[in-house]
Amino acid sequence: MNDLMKSESLLPDHLLDGRFTIRKHLESGGMALVFLAHDTKDDSKVVIKLCNDEKNKKNFQGEIKLLGKLHHPGIQRLIAHGSYTGMPYYVMPFISPTNFRQYLDNKYQMPEEEILRFFNQITDAVAYLHRRYIVHNDLKPQNLLVRADGTLILSDFGLSHSMRHIQRHIQGRTIHQKTIWGSPVYLAPELPEGRAASFTADVYALGIVLFLLYLGYPPFYHDDLDSLIAMHQTQAPPSPRLLNNAIDPTMENIILRALEKDPHLRFQDAEEMGRAVQGYRKTHQCEITDRIIQRHPDMLAYDQETRVLTMGGKSTGL
Repeated sequence: MNDLMKSESLLPDHLLDGRFTIRKHLESGGMALVFLAHDTKDDSKVVIKLCNDEKNKKNFQGEIKLLGKLHHPGIQRLIAHGSYTGMPYYVMPFISPTNFRQYLDNKYQMPEEEILRFFNQITDAVAYLHRRYIVHNDLKPQNLLVRADGTLILSDFGLSHSMRHIQRHIQGRTIHQKTIWGSPVYLAPELPEGRAASFTADVYALGIVLFLLYLGYPPFYHDDLDSLIAMHQTQAPPSPRLLNNAIDPTMENIILRALEKDPHLRFQDAEEMGRAVQGYRKTHQCEITDRIIQRHPDMLAYDQETRVLTMGGKSTGL
């Protein structure tokens, strides 16, 4: 059954598993179809993700297994899972129609205290994953949902994996198996070289997010995705303080350490980076309380794209 047929088969008012009433088809992603539904058991809105292709079943089932082990207030919760026409699906609470990218689009200035409050929530959720040897592998504002109370929920674990089960065989700079990354805007420079995603790759993505929170745009961007990847690998990130002198030197050092080209020079996991940011927050509390950061939102459209690298380094956008 192809995507279109499966999407049409789950028409509004379709009752799934005798419990979830489909309301509408929201979107079609790389591995799943997403539906808004009603949970008749507790009269609540939910979101259903349904695997969209036979070749994605193994990864999708792995995502379900992983989500079932996660219990953190800042991470999406698994309500139920099952199978529909032979394809796995899972159900999670409906959080908000707004993701963090959309929220930030209209933020031309932010109190620094608010920036740090948001970033602390993100690092807290990612640190929880890292303590369990899980790499998220697709950290970006689009994968953070914003609750009505302003808290963030980390979502989309389709590219996540356990550090204990990574088995790659690399020869030189050649990739011997298809590798899927998240958005190239947040891509650690070592990943196109064939290295498996690690905690430090997540830290690099966190560095991009922190840069973006303070400046309003990412440190590297280009209309051509191959050029963008090359920028991550070869160009030093711009100095945040040269772009906005309201940024404290200590915070600049934190951002630039997370964006080091060499993974060994970065914070080694989200917990270490979170401690550095918390330390900055504690020692600069007086200045932070009164500081408003002027931002220039420029969240470019291609930061939503996913990249596929095939054998020999030939790459195509999804």
